[in-house]
Amino acid sequence: LITFKFYCGDVFYKNQVYLDINGNRVFSDDPEREYTIDYNYTWGWGLMMMFIGACLKFVEVVAHICIPTPTVTRDLKEQQIYEVVKDEDLVD
Repeated sequence: LITFKFYCGDVFYKNQVYLDINGNRVFSDDPEREYTIDYNYTWGWGLMMMFIGACLKFVEVVAHICIPTPTVTRDLKEQQIYEVVKDEDLVD
């Protein structure tokens, strides 16, 4: 989000944007200036949701680090017992 702010958010048009008849951006003193758009950028819903999503992703990473995986995924003997029990449940 910090890189988005510095590389994208801070380079948006500010104040007035001047366009010619074809929609190309021109300087304010250009004689071919046809349109003036007053542009004021603020955080919209999309940017706020992106920020909330990044915060939730951080919480997910912390939870993933704090909660251990089940021992059956690390112990071969437990995996063999689990597979035998699972096969017996399917037969019944």
